[in-house]
Amino acid sequence: MNSVTTRSTTEAKPLGLRERNKLEKFARIQDAARSLFGEKGYDETTMREVADTAGVSLGTLFSYAHDKRDLLFLVVTDALERKNADVFEAIPADKPLLDQLLFVFRGFYEFFGAEPQLSRLVLREMVFFSEGPHATRVQNDRAFMLEKFGRMVKDAQKRGELRTFSGSRGHRKIGDLIFAIYAAHVREWLREPVEPLETGLRELRDSLTLLFDGIAAR
Repeated sequence: MNSVTTRSTTEAKPLGLRERNKLEKFARIQDAARSLFGEKGYDETTMREVADTAGVSLGTLFSYAHDKRDLLFLVVTDALERKNADVFEAIPADKPLLDQLLFVFRGFYEFFGAEPQLSRLVLREMVFFSEGPHATRVQNDRAFMLEKFGRMVKDAQKRGELRTFSGSRGHRKIGDLIFAIYAAHVREWLREPVEPLETGLRELRDSLTLLFDGIAAR
């Protein structure tokens, strides 16, 4: 049997009752947490309230999320991982680095801008990672982005767009700086009232351009 046939057969196999129940509970927990965080706020919502709203026991809830911060990440990690994969997969290879970066950041601005209130909570809590499976996934997403930015910078250096540096000032450090600038800007953009998308991206572009141009006197 060839690999295509094997994969198709595996994908077509129906889920068992146990797996369906787990998925249904996960969806109820995700919906309950999203609703309560939106209505009451993160700080005022308790794990017991989420469990009661989802129709599961408190013990069951803790089997899905390590703590409240992990529960917050549970709400968004699936969609965030898909967004991460999609935007980096679709980067226009024929564009200069700045345009490539703005393509990536437009995707994340659109993602976080779709639910500003929830996104403010998520981005706030991302600063202080906690234990738990979903917190780990958030950390992995961040590491994935940093690695991608480092590679994008290295490719731009090979094309002659950017200067090259050695040691700790190499492409990885530049990638880290790019991420830090984006992280600061997207948080500022999400403050009430949220400005138009193009305004936020224009301000981000200005800061990235300043980074690329450099501020040292020549």
